[in-house]
Amino acid sequence: MLRSRYVIGTSNSDGVFSAIAPELEVRIAGSRSYLAISNTEETIIVEVESEDLVSLRAATNSWLRLVMVATEIDAIAAEELNPKPTSVTGDLIST
Repeated sequence: MLRSRYVIGTSNSDGVFSAIAPELEVRIAGSRSYLAISNTEETIIVEVESEDLVSLRAATNSWLRLVMVATEIDAIAAEELNPKPTSVTGDLIST
């Protein structure tokens, strides 16, 4: 068996984990790889085990892409919920 392990840092590991967790319930018929995902306070851990290099690469690409998209969406949502204040500068004109 081939194995790979990836540790991805994120500021909201619980949110990212809960976004991808439902995908763990879907089992593709004939899949040759096995997956474990866990999280700590600041990381998502993806562990892939496979019978061959081709299926290891395919599973790794799929799951890392899912984590990446969930992380990006989380960052966008955080920005929308907590927008940074904007400042306006310029000269005041009195009449």
